[in-house]
Amino acid sequence: MRNMLAGAAALLLGLGGTAIAQELSGGEIKSLLSGNSIVSPEFGCLFYSRVGKTVTIDFAGNSYVGQWSVEGDRYLSSGSCGGKGCSISASIPEITFRREDGRYNKRFKLVKGNYCEKNVVVS
Repeated sequence: MRNMLAGAAALLLGLGGTAIAQELSGGEIKSLLSGNSIVSPEFGCLFYSRVGKTVTIDFAGNSYVGQWSVEGDRYLSSGSCGGKGCSISASIPEITFRREDGRYNKRFKLVKGNYCEKNVVVS
């Protein structure tokens, strides 16, 4: 997994970049997440399919399937953002998920493509 996180840096350049984090619209959220992955030293890697399915692969190599969608400018998921959703801001390659209640505010690295499936290293 450490190799996955280290290797992610090279792929991040393919997504472009902005200097200041900006809150994303619903269309921008869909475009940014669809077909791409986020990596985190907390849980591993999460891939966003284009059809609303997520696949998380943890450090032990376990795989978990979930759901994601966008309503208005809110990201909804079967994970920490839940049914009330999160706003998302991005300064590529960093992406931040924020719930309105303040109980979830996490920053991740965005990686182009299904990085989880291709690069998981199980130790």
